Amino acid sequence: MIFIVDDDSAICDSLGFLLSCEGLPSRSFTMAEQFLETPAVTDSDFLITDLNLPGMSGLELLETIRRRGLGLRVVLMTAQPTPRLRQRALDTGATAFLEKPLKDTEILSLIRDGRVA
Repeated sequence: MIFIVDDDSAICDSLGFLLSCEGLPSRSFTMAEQFLETPAVTDSDFLITDLNLPGMSGLELLETIRRRGLGLRVVLMTAQPTPRLRQRALDTGATAFLEKPLKDTEILSLIRDGRVA
C-alpha cells in the first residue's frame, strides 16, 4: 500500500490518480496523526508525506515511524527545501527528499525501485 499524507487535497487526489493509473493501491490522509492511527501499516508499505503539515510535521511523522520500529520507505516532499532539512530527513531515515512540484517519473521510479505492489 502507498500512503499519502498532505493537507492539500489536490496533491492527495493527483498522486492517488497517478498511482491508480499505474495499478498501485493508495490511501490518503490530510494529517499525520490520522495516518498513525492506521493499524495495518507494514514495512513493505510506502509513505509519501509533505514536510509542512498542520499539527505534526512530516519530519516528526518520520521520527515517530522510526521510533516505532517501522521500516517502510518514506518520501518527504516540500515546496521549500533547504540543505539542512534534506540532511535531517535523510539522517532520520527518509528514502528520498523531493521538491514540489513532484515529477511523476521520479515518484514512480522510487516506488518501482522499492517494489511496492
